Amino acid sequence: MATEGADLVVEQPSYVSEDVDRQSSNGTPVYVVKGDVQQLYPQGFDAENVSEFGLTSGSGELSYDETLERYTLDPNGETGSFEAYWIVDREQTVTEGNNTTTTTEQTRHEAVIRVDGLETVTVMEPTEVESLESNANKWTDWNGTVTDVRESSILGHRLSAPSSNEEVMQAMVNAYLTMRSPTHLLDGGFTAAVIIIATTLGGIFLFALLKVPDALALRKIYGDYFQRKSVEEQEGTLAERQESEDLKDRLNRFANWDWQDIPSVTDHEAVELREKVGETPLEGLLKFAWLFHEDTMKENRVRVMGSCGYVAQLAPETDGHVATDGGETSLGRATLVRADDVLEPDETVADRDDLRSLAVPSETLLAAIPDDDPELNDFPMDTAEFDLDDLAEPPETLSLPEMIEEFDFSEFAFEDNERIGRFMAEFAVAINNHPITDEDGHIDPARLRLEQLLQFFQAADDRFQIPLAKWYKQHFDRALEEYDRDDELQTFLEEHRSRTDG
Repeated sequence: MATEGADLVVEQPSYVSEDVDRQSSNGTPVYVVKGDVQQLYPQGFDAENVSEFGLTSGSGELSYDETLERYTLDPNGETGSFEAYWIVDREQTVTEGNNTTTTTEQTRHEAVIRVDGLETVTVMEPTEVESLESNANKWTDWNGTVTDVRESSILGHRLSAPSSNEEVMQAMVNAYLTMRSPTHLLDGGFTAAVIIIATTLGGIFLFALLKVPDALALRKIYGDYFQRKSVEEQEGTLAERQESEDLKDRLNRFANWDWQDIPSVTDHEAVELREKVGETPLEGLLKFAWLFHEDTMKENRVRVMGSCGYVAQLAPETDGHVATDGGETSLGRATLVRADDVLEPDETVADRDDLRSLAVPSETLLAAIPDDDPELNDFPMDTAEFDLDDLAEPPETLSLPEMIEEFDFSEFAFEDNERIGRFMAEFAVAINNHPITDEDGHIDPARLRLEQLLQFFQAADDRFQIPLAKWYKQHFDRALEEYDRDDELQTFLEEHRSRTDG
């Protein structure tokens, strides 16, 4: 069965002022709306050809009005994404010679309706408003009377007085029934009938005659019910597995991520992140990578290690000597070691040609220290004891308040600054756990380029319908799949990039 995006005209309630925002996610149209009920008018197919429709996600309801020829989405008071589908039958006539064959082909049309807010309005007649106000005033007066009775000594001593107005009203009802019909407390007709049926042979026979057929019928009904329930549970388990696999496959492409794919992000926060950080987490990743550049973070880390007693030790060349950084473009390879482990008691770093201070490291020295240096990666910067004032130059930093000011987050979007900090940590964990980063947590540049190209051609195809963009989108999606599957492709891309840069 072929699958296509559903082209819809979505009408929001008249009291919603914003227009419907149409977007796209992995080829599927996404309609961002507000309001408690949405009217959907399909444009690419006729309703009379629809053989099946419904929702694959979300707890809302999708119904069809034959008179008005429209579909109605009721989110049942919830926000979020509702994935709707329509299966359309189309008859195809094929003529071969004198034979004409008619076949029916089915196409599945899919769309996502994302409800960002449930704006509602209640219309009441003036008489209804007056009646509501009158009833409210009567209830206020009645409740005040009951409160006065409960707090007075009419119903007994203070220690045994009722604890709530509900107890007072129940006592009034019981007193009224007792006054109007004192025998209602002594009515035992039902109890007597039960005793007769349970203790006499005729009563037992009558009960069996009346209830045994019902019991047999109920047994058959329950048997059929549990059998169908077992089949439905098995089908549901398979559907859940398929949905889980589809979600896993979608999230394996970072270009397909939405902000709400990060578990703790709410609908309200996602709207703010799309406006201030980027439409997708991939755009946010690029913006954060610009703020926290890897070279700057490495330099800060090395300088702090220098203040904690570390030095750089240069590897000897083939002639047994070490290179110097006096005007040279390379120092070979350098490793980070503790000064106490390589210096004699009467030696200093300046006395050794193979040692370099990390107080103000040059670009040449930083380039000589590999990113996978064990000491560099294992250094506990979050718990290390050092004083920023002792550094030769203060490191470049970006505090949480500065970051909030940089993005100009609305004070109403997040609960507080601590919530923004927790989001940043969760976003970093999500990036670190994604294949876009390697096992050491570094962003894979080749995969990042493929993700960017995939997102670019997704937008070119979904939003602007640029010719051939769909083909390029499919090619880069397959390239990402092969990139994850085959390490030789990764090596090929890196070699191709080095030849191009050279």
